[in-house]
Amino acid sequence: MIVETPSHGELFQDFGEGHLRMVFKTYVERMKKLRERKGVERVLLMKNHGLAGGASIPHEHAQLFSFPFKPPLLSNEEWFYASFKTAKGKCYYCSFASTQPKVWENSFAAVVAPEFGRFGYELWVIPKKHVSRLEDLSVSEGVLLLKAIQQCVKKTYAIADSYNFVFHETGHLHVEFYPRKSVWAGVELGAGVIINSHAQKDVLSELKKK
Repeated sequence: MIVETPSHGELFQDFGEGHLRMVFKTYVERMKKLRERKGVERVLLMKNHGLAGGASIPHEHAQLFSFPFKPPLLSNEEWFYASFKTAKGKCYYCSFASTQPKVWENSFAAVVAPEFGRFGYELWVIPKKHVSRLEDLSVSEGVLLLKAIQQCVKKTYAIADSYNFVFHETGHLHVEFYPRKSVWAGVELGAGVIINSHAQKDVLSELKKK
Protein backbone atom coordinates (compact mmCIF):
# COMPACT_ATOMS: atom_id res chain seq x y z
CA MET A 1 0.00 0.00 0.00
CA ILE A 2 1.16 3.53 -0.80
CA VAL A 3 -0.31 6.20 1.49
CA GLU A 4 -0.56 9.22 -0.80
CA THR A 5 -1.15 11.97 1.76
CA PRO A 6 -0.70 12.57 5.52
CA SER A 7 -4.04 14.44 5.59
CA HIS A 8 -7.04 12.18 6.14
CA GLY A 9 -9.57 14.28 4.25
CA GLU A 10 -7.39 15.32 1.29
CA LEU A 11 -8.53 13.94 -2.07
CA PHE A 12 -6.36 12.79 -4.97
CA GLN A 13 -7.92 15.28 -7.39
CA ASP A 14 -6.83 18.15 -5.15
CA PHE A 15 -3.13 17.25 -4.90
CA GLY A 16 -0.90 20.13 -6.03
CA GLU A 17 2.04 19.80 -8.42
CA GLY A 18 4.67 19.29 -5.71
CA HIS A 19 2.50 16.64 -4.11
CA LEU A 20 2.05 14.88 -7.47
CA ARG A 21 5.81 14.83 -7.97
CA MET A 22 6.24 13.04 -4.65
CA VAL A 23 3.44 10.56 -5.46
CA PHE A 24 4.84 9.78 -8.92
CA LYS A 25 8.38 9.21 -7.63
CA THR A 26 7.03 6.91 -4.90
CA TYR A 27 4.98 4.92 -7.44
CA VAL A 28 8.07 4.37 -9.60
CA GLU A 29 10.40 3.54 -6.71
CA ARG A 30 8.08 0.94 -5.21
CA MET A 31 7.33 -0.67 -8.58
CA LYS A 32 11.05 -1.06 -9.24
CA LYS A 33 11.59 -2.64 -5.82
CA LEU A 34 8.83 -5.18 -6.36
CA ARG A 35 10.15 -6.11 -9.82
CA GLU A 36 13.49 -7.00 -8.25
CA ARG A 37 11.93 -9.74 -6.11
CA LYS A 38 12.52 -13.33 -7.11
CA GLY A 39 9.61 -14.97 -8.89
CA VAL A 40 7.73 -11.77 -9.73
CA GLU A 41 6.26 -11.89 -13.24
CA ARG A 42 4.05 -8.80 -13.14
CA VAL A 43 3.62 -5.72 -10.97
CA LEU A 44 0.31 -3.89 -11.08
CA LEU A 45 -0.25 -0.36 -9.76
CA MET A 46 -3.83 0.62 -9.05
CA LYS A 47 -6.05 2.81 -6.93
CA ASN A 48 -9.44 2.04 -5.38
CA HIS A 49 -11.54 4.93 -4.10
CA GLY A 50 -14.90 4.70 -2.35
CA LEU A 51 -16.94 1.72 -1.22
CA ALA A 52 -18.20 0.85 -4.71
CA GLY A 53 -14.59 1.00 -5.91
CA GLY A 54 -13.54 -1.62 -3.37
CA ALA A 55 -11.67 0.70 -1.02
CA SER A 56 -11.63 -0.74 2.50
CA ILE A 57 -10.37 2.50 4.08
CA PRO A 58 -11.31 6.10 3.20
CA HIS A 59 -7.80 7.60 3.45
CA GLU A 60 -6.31 8.21 -0.02
CA HIS A 61 -3.93 5.44 -1.03
CA ALA A 62 -2.78 3.39 -3.98
CA GLN A 63 -1.93 -0.30 -4.05
CA LEU A 64 0.75 -2.43 -5.67
CA PHE A 65 0.28 -6.11 -6.43
CA SER A 66 3.00 -8.49 -7.55
CA PHE A 67 2.05 -11.73 -9.29
CA PRO A 68 4.10 -14.90 -9.85
CA PHE A 69 2.23 -15.25 -13.17
CA LYS A 70 0.95 -13.03 -15.97
CA PRO A 71 -2.67 -12.01 -15.25
CA PRO A 72 -4.98 -13.05 -18.12
CA LEU A 73 -6.37 -9.63 -19.00
CA LEU A 74 -2.92 -8.06 -19.20
CA SER A 75 -1.58 -11.01 -21.18
CA ASN A 76 -4.44 -10.62 -23.66
CA GLU A 77 -3.64 -6.93 -24.05
CA GLU A 78 0.01 -7.74 -24.72
CA TRP A 79 -0.99 -10.35 -27.29
CA PHE A 80 -3.28 -7.85 -29.03
CA TYR A 81 -0.59 -5.16 -28.96
CA ALA A 82 1.98 -7.52 -30.54
CA SER A 83 -0.51 -8.78 -33.14
CA PHE A 84 -1.46 -5.24 -34.17
CA LYS A 85 2.20 -4.23 -34.37
CA THR A 86 2.95 -7.22 -36.62
CA ALA A 87 -0.07 -6.63 -38.87
CA LYS A 88 0.02 -2.83 -39.10
CA GLY A 89 3.64 -2.00 -38.31
CA LYS A 90 2.69 0.56 -35.67
CA CYS A 91 1.57 0.90 -32.06
CA TYR A 92 -2.13 0.38 -31.47
CA TYR A 93 -2.33 2.86 -28.60
CA CYS A 94 -0.48 5.63 -30.44
CA SER A 95 -2.80 5.12 -33.41
CA PHE A 96 -5.91 4.89 -31.23
CA ALA A 97 -5.13 8.04 -29.23
CA SER A 98 -4.45 10.07 -32.37
CA THR A 99 -7.83 9.23 -33.93
CA GLN A 100 -10.13 9.54 -30.92
CA PRO A 101 -12.03 12.67 -29.85
CA LYS A 102 -10.53 13.98 -26.63
CA VAL A 103 -12.36 14.50 -23.37
CA TRP A 104 -9.31 16.44 -22.15
CA GLU A 105 -5.62 16.67 -22.96
CA ASN A 106 -2.39 18.35 -21.99
CA SER A 107 0.99 18.43 -23.72
CA PHE A 108 1.80 14.88 -22.66
CA ALA A 109 -1.38 12.83 -22.33
CA ALA A 110 -4.81 12.48 -23.93
CA VAL A 111 -7.99 11.47 -22.11
CA VAL A 112 -10.37 9.50 -24.35
CA ALA A 113 -13.69 7.68 -23.84
CA PRO A 114 -13.32 4.31 -25.58
CA GLU A 115 -16.42 3.07 -27.42
CA PHE A 116 -15.75 -0.41 -26.03
CA GLY A 117 -15.57 0.68 -22.38
CA ARG A 118 -16.79 -1.83 -19.79
CA PHE A 119 -18.13 0.81 -17.42
CA GLY A 120 -20.26 3.90 -17.87
CA TYR A 121 -18.02 6.96 -18.30
CA GLU A 122 -14.89 4.78 -18.55
CA LEU A 123 -11.89 6.87 -19.60
CA TRP A 124 -8.39 6.03 -20.78
CA VAL A 125 -5.35 8.24 -20.24
CA ILE A 126 -2.82 7.60 -23.01
CA PRO A 127 0.62 9.24 -23.21
CA LYS A 128 1.23 10.92 -26.57
CA LYS A 129 4.85 9.78 -26.34
CA HIS A 130 5.46 6.07 -26.92
CA VAL A 131 6.50 4.64 -23.55
CA SER A 132 6.23 1.10 -22.21
CA ARG A 133 6.54 1.56 -18.45
CA LEU A 134 5.83 4.18 -15.83
CA GLU A 135 9.54 4.27 -14.99
CA ASP A 136 10.27 5.38 -18.58
CA LEU A 137 8.78 8.79 -17.79
CA SER A 138 10.63 11.78 -16.46
CA VAL A 139 9.23 13.29 -13.28
CA SER A 140 7.71 16.19 -15.23
CA GLU A 141 6.04 13.75 -17.63
CA GLY A 142 4.80 11.69 -14.69
CA VAL A 143 3.22 14.78 -13.16
CA LEU A 144 1.44 15.56 -16.44
CA LEU A 145 0.14 11.99 -16.56
CA LEU A 146 -1.20 12.25 -12.99
CA LYS A 147 -2.77 15.63 -13.79
CA ALA A 148 -4.66 13.95 -16.63
CA ILE A 149 -5.91 11.28 -14.19
CA GLN A 150 -6.99 14.06 -11.84
CA GLN A 151 -9.14 15.44 -14.64
CA CYS A 152 -10.82 12.04 -15.00
CA VAL A 153 -11.75 12.18 -11.32
CA LYS A 154 -12.89 15.80 -11.43
CA LYS A 155 -15.08 15.27 -14.48
CA THR A 156 -16.86 12.21 -13.09
CA TYR A 157 -16.87 12.74 -9.32
CA ALA A 158 -20.36 14.23 -9.25
CA ILE A 159 -21.58 11.24 -11.28
CA ALA A 160 -19.81 8.57 -9.23
CA ASP A 161 -17.58 9.30 -6.23
CA SER A 162 -16.23 5.74 -6.24
CA TYR A 163 -13.69 4.77 -8.87
CA ASN A 164 -10.67 2.71 -9.81
CA PHE A 165 -7.71 3.53 -11.98
CA VAL A 166 -5.16 0.98 -13.12
CA PHE A 167 -1.79 1.43 -14.83
CA HIS A 168 -1.47 -0.94 -17.80
CA GLU A 169 2.11 -1.57 -18.98
CA THR A 170 1.10 -3.69 -21.95
CA GLY A 171 3.23 -2.50 -24.86
CA HIS A 172 2.30 1.15 -24.47
CA LEU A 173 1.70 2.57 -21.00
CA HIS A 174 -1.84 3.74 -20.43
CA VAL A 175 -4.15 4.25 -17.47
CA GLU A 176 -7.69 2.91 -17.43
CA PHE A 177 -10.15 4.84 -15.25
CA TYR A 178 -13.40 3.23 -14.13
CA PRO A 179 -16.10 5.31 -12.38
CA ARG A 180 -18.19 2.84 -10.38
CA LYS A 181 -21.68 4.17 -11.04
CA SER A 182 -23.25 0.91 -12.18
CA VAL A 183 -23.02 -2.66 -10.94
CA TRP A 184 -22.45 -5.70 -13.13
CA ALA A 185 -25.51 -7.95 -13.09
CA GLY A 186 -26.48 -11.40 -14.40
CA VAL A 187 -25.56 -10.90 -18.06
CA GLU A 188 -22.09 -9.58 -17.24
CA LEU A 189 -21.37 -12.12 -14.52
CA GLY A 190 -23.09 -15.13 -16.09
CA ALA A 191 -22.38 -14.65 -19.78
CA GLY A 192 -19.36 -12.36 -19.87
CA VAL A 193 -21.30 -9.91 -22.07
CA ILE A 194 -20.79 -6.32 -20.92
CA ILE A 195 -23.70 -3.89 -21.22
CA ASN A 196 -22.60 -0.25 -21.17
CA SER A 197 -25.59 2.08 -21.36
CA HIS A 198 -23.46 5.20 -21.93
CA ALA A 199 -22.58 5.74 -25.59
CA GLN A 200 -19.30 7.45 -26.43
CA LYS A 201 -21.00 10.48 -27.98
CA ASP A 202 -23.06 11.06 -24.83
CA VAL A 203 -20.03 10.72 -22.55
CA LEU A 204 -18.07 13.17 -24.68
CA SER A 205 -20.95 15.65 -24.76
CA GLU A 206 -21.39 15.54 -21.01
CA LEU A 207 -17.78 15.42 -19.81
CA LYS A 208 -16.26 17.96 -22.19
CA LYS A 209 -18.51 20.60 -20.63
CA LYS A 210 -17.10 20.01 -17.15
